[in-house]
Amino acid sequence: MLTPGAKGAAPDRRVLVALPGEKNRAQWEHLLGEEGFREVAFAASGGEARRLLLAGAWDAVVVSAPLPDEFGHQLAMDAAEEGPGVLLAVKSDQWEEVNARVSPYGVLTLGRPFSRGMFSQAVGLLLASQAKAERYRAENEKLRQKLEELRVVSRAKCLLVEYLPLDEESAHKYMERQAMEERKTRRAVAEEIQKEARRLADEGFDEDFYQQVRRAAFGSNLRGLNSFENIAVSLTEGYFHGYDPFRFPQVFDSITQEDVRAFLRENITPERAVLSRIEPKEA
Repeated sequence: MLTPGAKGAAPDRRVLVALPGEKNRAQWEHLLGEEGFREVAFAASGGEARRLLLAGAWDAVVVSAPLPDEFGHQLAMDAAEEGPGVLLAVKSDQWEEVNARVSPYGVLTLGRPFSRGMFSQAVGLLLASQAKAERYRAENEKLRQKLEELRVVSRAKCLLVEYLPLDEESAHKYMERQAMEERKTRRAVAEEIQKEARRLADEGFDEDFYQQVRRAAFGSNLRGLNSFENIAVSLTEGYFHGYDPFRFPQVFDSITQEDVRAFLRENITPERAVLSRIEPKEA
């Protein structure tokens, strides 16, 4: 049963009260209305309270133990896991034991009988704790989104570093420039790079583009022979990987478009892209 709260109450504040029977509903409704709850919903059992918890969003939950089908402490702990602030009212001689069980879950326990002032203080503490928890959740969500953005950007940067003649700094500058020129976020640019990588892996590319890339790669390898350092690195890599770097012209002639497409499908995927940075240890 939903009933309106007191005038001047917060427009979005709703509370669910698990209360055995109907005898004390008017009293609870009055107390909660004075604390600024716009809507007060009552559940006569733990089972009904759980159904209402699933059906709507609540700012607070009050459980007056014991309930007909359970004591109520498990309901309070389950409700706290869902996010709203939870107040569990128990007999004063049960307060210490129950509080020890439910407080680790963020449930506030109030001993009965209680005064109007004690109830007001308990609700104030409950709402303050809830507001603090909401801020933490919002900060955690921002952090989660930031980490997800870094993950997406890192994968896209890794694709550029691994499969294009770019180092990490150049890949970073390229993505920053694209974001500025196209007025997009870095994440949007990164997602486009990954999307294009998947498209190339699925569809391949036309003959003209293939020949252009082929000539560019051949020229890059040929220019590498002008550097003693590059030759030394190529010979070392060839030794450990079992190939002769001076045979690259024959290797290029043997590579077909289908070989390239198969390589793309197998290797150029966001799931396989990882970018690591090794920095010197501080002295």
